[in-house]
Amino acid sequence: MPVLSKPTIAGASFVLEFLRPVEQMRFEQRRAEEAFGSFIKAQSRQTNIPDSADPSMPRIVFTTEKKTISLSKNRCQLDLKFPNTELGFWKQLDAIERNIHEFYSLVTTKFALSELGLVGLVANIQFASENSNIDLQKLIFEKFYKINGNLPIASTQVMIGFEFEKYFVNFTANVYESRRLELSQQGITPGKQIRFEDMPLLGRGLGFTVDINNRIEAASPGFILNEDPSEIFSSLKRFLNNNFLEISGLELQ
Repeated sequence: MPVLSKPTIAGASFVLEFLRPVEQMRFEQRRAEEAFGSFIKAQSRQTNIPDSADPSMPRIVFTTEKKTISLSKNRCQLDLKFPNTELGFWKQLDAIERNIHEFYSLVTTKFALSELGLVGLVANIQFASENSNIDLQKLIFEKFYKINGNLPIASTQVMIGFEFEKYFVNFTANVYESRRLELSQQGITPGKQIRFEDMPLLGRGLGFTVDINNRIEAASPGFILNEDPSEIFSSLKRFLNNNFLEISGLELQ
């Protein structure tokens, strides 16, 4: 049985989709800076994506080490990272709650370009480990797959969808690895292949993604989102408290 460290949240995303696309989003940069300037200490930048490109591609972006706001024609998205944090799992969850409430308030009061429909909240949970990649792959396989066979396991990935309360939950499990790209002073040599497995290993472990959203409810004719993030966050917390152990076999302590 691989030895796993205590769980941490590597990152989280909170998504609010517009009911109607904001076709001229790239012209809303000033409004965006007025709306989010007090929330994220970064200058906004245009991505210079053509209007004809995929409407979900960001047109305006704010980026810091721990926060990113992406504004596209059809959504507002907040991404949170927890680099080198000493916070425990549940304090990280508290930080996510505070940030998504403030972001939602700013979107609905200062950046209300359209009514909202779909809301989604994603948490990326990691259990770091010193064990080998193969040992971790076997752990996922033995937990989630009921297959008899003698072939050696090389890789696994699990994705399961659940109906949970009034939401839909996508649950994924895999093995993550983070590595450092090291370049010489000459940079990348043209034609030279860079292999991920040759890069210095920074860490590996089990990774779980819990993606909760209201896509079932949002598909109803005439639906307009009129709830603050309290409902979806509370449902995520109940799922983590009551169902994560049952599904993964691991405790969030």
